[in-house]
Amino acid sequence: MGIIEAVSDLSYAWEIINDFMSILHTRVKRDPSCVILLRALFLKLASILDVPLTRIYQCKSSDVISVAEYYSGEIVDYVRRVMEIIPQSVFRILAGIIKLQTDHMKVIPVKIEANLLKNHAQLSERYRLARATNEVSKYTEGILAMKKTLLGILEVDPRQVLEEGLRKELVYRVRPMSLSFVSRAYHDILQFPPAESTTAKECTAIFQTLAGTLQAYRLSFEYIQDYVGIYGLRMWHEELSRVINYNVEAECNRYLKKKVYDRTSQFQSRAIPIPRFSPPPNDPSSINFMGRYGCCVEVAGLSTFAVLHQSIGLLGLVGVDRMLSFRIVHTLNNLIKFWGTAISPYLPLLDQLTTALEPAWRLPDNASRLYEASLKKVEKVMSKLLKAVLIIGQAALLRKAIVSELAFSSKLDAHLLSCSVGTLDKSVLNDLRAHFRSNSAVPPAAVLVELNKYLETMGATDPYSKIFITMNEPLDKLSALFLLFVLAYMPKLQYDDQCGALKRVGTNPVDGAPLILGLSTIFKQFHPSYTEQFVSYVGQYVRSTISEAKTTDHLPPNVLNVLIFLQHFARVTKLKPSILHTHIPAYVFDAMSL
Repeated sequence: MGIIEAVSDLSYAWEIINDFMSILHTRVKRDPSCVILLRALFLKLASILDVPLTRIYQCKSSDVISVAEYYSGEIVDYVRRVMEIIPQSVFRILAGIIKLQTDHMKVIPVKIEANLLKNHAQLSERYRLARATNEVSKYTEGILAMKKTLLGILEVDPRQVLEEGLRKELVYRVRPMSLSFVSRAYHDILQFPPAESTTAKECTAIFQTLAGTLQAYRLSFEYIQDYVGIYGLRMWHEELSRVINYNVEAECNRYLKKKVYDRTSQFQSRAIPIPRFSPPPNDPSSINFMGRYGCCVEVAGLSTFAVLHQSIGLLGLVGVDRMLSFRIVHTLNNLIKFWGTAISPYLPLLDQLTTALEPAWRLPDNASRLYEASLKKVEKVMSKLLKAVLIIGQAALLRKAIVSELAFSSKLDAHLLSCSVGTLDKSVLNDLRAHFRSNSAVPPAAVLVELNKYLETMGATDPYSKIFITMNEPLDKLSALFLLFVLAYMPKLQYDDQCGALKRVGTNPVDGAPLILGLSTIFKQFHPSYTEQFVSYVGQYVRSTISEAKTTDHLPPNVLNVLIFLQHFARVTKLKPSILHTHIPAYVFDAMSL
């Protein structure tokens, strides 16, 4: 027995066994049923552990478990690489099934007349489909017939190895001259033209192509699940979710001080790796396909988001929403840094302006000259402020469109869940109000965190009321500077009767809705007194300008846009009408002849 054990010891073969990988793959491809014979080889591989563990056992070291785990993991990894020929072969056949179902086979209607049944037979196509399905089942029969095998101290389940291999091919299949699945499909299809020439029609066409491609993949993958003994649809959704979350995480790294690398990512896996691709030449600023959404969706409308939902699914929309939130946080933090460096030299000027404007109920002396002189002195910083405000406002608009699509789809596709989560949300809010009124028990933090995940996924949130950052110290003269900001850019807008909003004039980069939402989001990060002070300053400007105009038949042109801005700003910030009318009488708004 000792001679047999010595001869059959495979510890010497660890360095050369990889050379036989292609031979094993060729044998399995030629005869898939021989997979069951590989179990004997894998059992012999376990003898490789004897050599490195002998001395450790003899000295009774506590490292024996960690060393055994390492070498057992290496053997299991080798088993995966031997067995990966089966998932590769399955997906090679699946590529033909997808092409057959998509390009050649017609969809059978729900109701068919008996005399037209022959027209829908498609016998040759169905024969090709059945033959391909039979080939798929042959490749998986052998591995499913294998029993669980103990390699070192790790137990290998053949069914789990098959599932991991299929997941890897589903996510990672990027080989030339082969069908590209999830990761590659996102990367290849989501190639947008340059941002300045992109149209909504082009974006919609790209999203429709991606939606059709992924739908074909999903249907074919779901079709073969019964023949390979796996839960194909569940696997599809889990891996799709992992790919999207991983790419969102990678794209959001640009906004984080502490980066999340692949080795620490909860979505990356050694056994089922998610590939990374180089950015396309026309959009080098985006790390992956999730970043390219933010460049193209800005030219899209609500109908485009429905197509976007079809292409990347619910989790994809949630991922885009999360990425836009990171963009807002990053821009707000940069704005605070900019305030400390570039705005600080102007604080004495803003202090003089604030002194001249206080109290806000009084009209300042020589108001027009005061506003013009102050505005001229701070015009150098206005362009950078405008860029930050527009970035925040555009992201807020996109988040609102995403939330609307999520809310509509959740009520349509998961009505009971939507109602249940809404009821739970109201109950938790009532408990919180009771806690602040009578110091009763507060709901557990874990419940609030879990409920918030459901609310964000179902679109049951208000993106305009979101607080992104917390301020340790107040920003001095914030309201005064943004008063001058509004006065600088309101003349560059005009009211559109059809849209009921302020719009840009010609090629001017300033647009009304992003500007209003950007200012609203910025003021939401501070105490409500900042917003009230800002509204009081703008109201003071309106009253003083009307007073100096000395006209009773119509409002001055420079006041009209400011009044429209205030109306929209108050609606977005949910400012009470009583507060707005405290600074501007209601009859002034009634006098607007729009």
